[in-house]
Amino acid sequence: MITQKNKLVNSTVFKNLLGLILVIGSIVFTIILLFSVETKEAKQIKKDGVYVVGRATSIGQRRKSSADFIYTYRYKGAEYKFEIGDVASFFKKGELVFLKISASNPEYCNYSERKFPRPGPCITFETQPAEGWKEIPTCK
Repeated sequence: MITQKNKLVNSTVFKNLLGLILVIGSIVFTIILLFSVETKEAKQIKKDGVYVVGRATSIGQRRKSSADFIYTYRYKGAEYKFEIGDVASFFKKGELVFLKISASNPEYCNYSERKFPRPGPCITFETQPAEGWKEIPTCK
């Protein structure tokens, strides 16, 4: 026989279980949403990406073991900024790097220390083509 006390216990357990399911569902939804946004940018860069030269123009917020470098890059006459975290003090102010951006949405930007070599001495921030490069250029 179900008593009033059993009903109260069952109701509390149900509410706690429902709350737990809602919290876990919210976390999973947030992770999926964040992943899909990143994937959208990566797909767009892969589809119509071009390479541009970025120059370290400033240092962002410093943390105990790292700093965030702000890189400025140009595409079709407009200037954009991109932040790269630097854990190993790898970057220096004024230094140049290749960045890959989306031609249709230049704010979508990607940097890969492993995939992108540093620009050679013949490549400068000022003389890069306004439309960027389809492939990473090399000095001859």
